[in-house]
Amino acid sequence: MKILNDLPSAIRKEVVKRFLYGLGAVLFFIVILLTSKDFLLCIPCCLISLFSFFLSGIMIYNYKKGKVISIIGICTVIERKKIRKTITSILLDVDGKAVKIQIKGRKARINEGDTVQVYLLESSKVYNYENKFVISDYYALEVQDVVI
Repeated sequence: MKILNDLPSAIRKEVVKRFLYGLGAVLFFIVILLTSKDFLLCIPCCLISLFSFFLSGIMIYNYKKGKVISIIGICTVIERKKIRKTITSILLDVDGKAVKIQIKGRKARINEGDTVQVYLLESSKVYNYENKFVISDYYALEVQDVVI
């Protein structure tokens, strides 16, 4: 697994997660095929597994070709949902500039003052809104030594 060892830990975790989703879909494909013996019921599982394997391969390819950049900044503000208190976005101070990162649907353990590293494609859309750069699409997010 030399390919995975070259990747940063945050990207490696995302690649492995997508690959495991694909393996789970393959196993589900086999179970459905053995129990129902109807190939048409198995097609969605097959498509999901191919898509997951393709996404993990694309992530590795983009990193190897140098299309992935990383932004390192200090978390200054955390925005949360009002009721469930889950994190919706964070504001990073990157070289004196404010960068707002929209957190994907996961339970992130980020505190104000943490150093956050965000991996994203060079071609990712970055918007300027209220004197802040806003990023909503990224590959992985890493807080110091803890990978989210």
